Amino acid sequence: MLYDNWEDEYSVDTYWENCYYNSDIKYFVLKNIRIVYMDNTEENIGKDYVDYAFTDIPQGLVYTWNDEYNGYEVNYRIKSDCTSKQISIPEIYNNEKVVSIANKAFYEINTIEKIILPHTIKSIGEFAFNECTNLVSINLSDSVKEIGSYAFSGCTKLNNIELPSNIKIIETGSFSHCTSLVNLVIPYGVTDINEHAFFGCDSLITVTIPNTVVSIGEMSFCHCTNLEYVIIPHSVVNMGMNVFSSSPNLTIYCEASSEPTGWGSWSSWYYDIGKVIWGYTGD
Repeated sequence: MLYDNWEDEYSVDTYWENCYYNSDIKYFVLKNIRIVYMDNTEENIGKDYVDYAFTDIPQGLVYTWNDEYNGYEVNYRIKSDCTSKQISIPEIYNNEKVVSIANKAFYEINTIEKIILPHTIKSIGEFAFNECTNLVSINLSDSVKEIGSYAFSGCTKLNNIELPSNIKIIETGSFSHCTSLVNLVIPYGVTDINEHAFFGCDSLITVTIPNTVVSIGEMSFCHCTNLEYVIIPHSVVNMGMNVFSSSPNLTIYCEASSEPTGWGSWSSWYYDIGKVIWGYTGD
């Protein structure tokens, strides 16, 4: 059993045999060992002894092979013990490139203020930096092709982010509740802004959307209460429900002369905003 608490909701009746065949396990942490003897007596080996017995297990950054990108993936072990304010990810590990950040790699580590990534990183996993509430700075080079769902959600002190030019999709909730973001430029080449992508970014004032974007998902800019203006290019053919809702100071300039048929229903994509101007030409 690989759980901290034998009585918690994850406890099960059967124990794994040959668990090394489970390819999803990358590493595990022993915090308590319960031994049940054949006479039904029990013995518990507590955390202090386990920690002593496994002092050679590496702390902090750990690396596993990523077949998709043919290099190493970074995770962080024992997140609750992290006290670092700055973390630098190396470019090379074990003579191979470090190419990705694992899902939930730095999830809820609220001590980190700055992350330095190498230019070899191609993928940032889902929830990778979710709820890193003191994260102020991270460099995203143009080598990054994927940023997973909710990767930076809840990074409330992240006040500036330069999105990589090679991403094509801004995934679900990836920057939601980044409440310190002020200005945002969507890179040319992005085709889809998925639902809740920037939901609740209530310091956001301006957003630049390129004419490569064809779809803007449901509530992707909802509750961006300080948003002042957005230009929607002709290229956008799909617009989800409540995309820009609850932004009372917002003026939306649409290059389309009238509302396209793929833009939500009953005009709900812009509920509770300032106004919409159709046929915008830049003049």
